[in-house]
Amino acid sequence: MTSDQPTQVAAPEAIDLPSSLTRADWLRMASGFSKLLWSIPLGLLLFTGAISLRWPPLIQLPSYIVAAALYFWGLLILRKVTPFSPAWSHSLRMALLLGFLLFYFSPFIYWWERRPLIDHLSVNVFALVFTVTWILWTINTLVEVISNQLNDKVFMIEARLCRWSVGLFMIIPLLVFLILSTLRASQHGVPLAQFLHNLLYARHAYLLFAGFVMPMTLTLTMIWRTKKRSIAQVIAEENRS
Repeated sequence: MTSDQPTQVAAPEAIDLPSSLTRADWLRMASGFSKLLWSIPLGLLLFTGAISLRWPPLIQLPSYIVAAALYFWGLLILRKVTPFSPAWSHSLRMALLLGFLLFYFSPFIYWWERRPLIDHLSVNVFALVFTVTWILWTINTLVEVISNQLNDKVFMIEARLCRWSVGLFMIIPLLVFLILSTLRASQHGVPLAQFLHNLLYARHAYLLFAGFVMPMTLTLTMIWRTKKRSIAQVIAEENRS
C-alpha cells in the first residue's frame, strides 16, 4: 500500500536547529550575510574605478561609500537575530563599530587622491585599509561562532583558518609596511606621505596587495557558505512543520 502523506525533502547540509534560534532568525541570517557578500566585490569595483556612480553636483562623496552602506545594512539585519552566545554579540558589536569607522575614513581617499602628499591624509587612508582588513577578520569570527552553534567542527576549523589568513596575509603585512615606511622616511628626511606615495606607485607595489587576494576570496566563500547553511536551516524547519 502506498502512503497518501507527501514525501518531505531534506534540506541540504541542514541539521537540527538550535533551540535559541528560530526560523525568522535564520532568514535574517541569510539576508544579512547576503548583504555582506555583495558589499565586498561592490566596494572593490567602485574603489578601483571598474564601475562608477555619478552623484548630484552638490554631493561630494566617494562612490564606494555605497558598498559601506550595504555592509552596514547587512549588520543591522544581523543585529535583529536573537543573541545566542556572548561571542556573537561581541563580534557583532565590533563589526558595527568598524562599520562606523568605515564611513568615517571613506572620504579620506577622495581627498588623498587630490592631495596625496599630506601626511595626515595618508595615515587616514592606511587606517581605512586596516579597518577593511579588520572587518574581514570580524566577519570570519561571526562565521566561526555560527559554525560552533551548528556543531559543525569542519566548518568551524575552515572559518578559523580563513580568519588567520586575514591576519597573516593582510593585517601583519600592513602593520610591518607602515612601521618600516615610517622608519625609512625618517632616515631619509622625507615626509611620510611622499615616501608612501612613491612606494605605492613603484613597479613592485602590487606585491603588497597580491597577498590580499587569497584571504579576501576565502572570506567571500565563507560568507556564501554561511548564507547557504542559513537557507538550508529555514528549509529544514519548513519541512518539519
